[in-house]
Amino acid sequence: MEPLVAALARSLVSAMSTGVWHQVLHAFGESLHAADSEVADELPDDLREARAILLENRQARRSDAEERSTAYLGSRLTMRLAAHPDLAPVLRRLRDDVLNPLLRSSERSAESVSSFSPPRFGAYASGDIVTGDVVQSIDRDQVRDA
Repeated sequence: MEPLVAALARSLVSAMSTGVWHQVLHAFGESLHAADSEVADELPDDLREARAILLENRQARRSDAEERSTAYLGSRLTMRLAAHPDLAPVLRRLRDDVLNPLLRSSERSAESVSSFSPPRFGAYASGDIVTGDVVQSIDRDQVRDA
């Protein structure tokens, strides 16, 4: 895989699981249309398909989800570049001017935000039973007396 394609595919797959994904997708579409590229409609579809592959593999709990999505996207980008060599400067500019700054800002914001995942429905965690939006605290004596 060409170095540009490999780096771009890895960065795009990294962006797919961040909050900046829709900004990246929009920027790619806009830049490709501005460059009057023939693949302006096809490349965003490839990105959406690669993201679907990533999410599907993550849902299946495959440890190689990112690699599969990167391989698919790399093959699609390679095919597009082979058919349209004039696409390389556009993709390079997108990587350097759009994708990398958005990923850096996403990484900075991710470091400052702590993630909270609410307990699952009916879960029991440290004396609390969660049913929907209601959290009931039950201690050992209440269970014994019931």
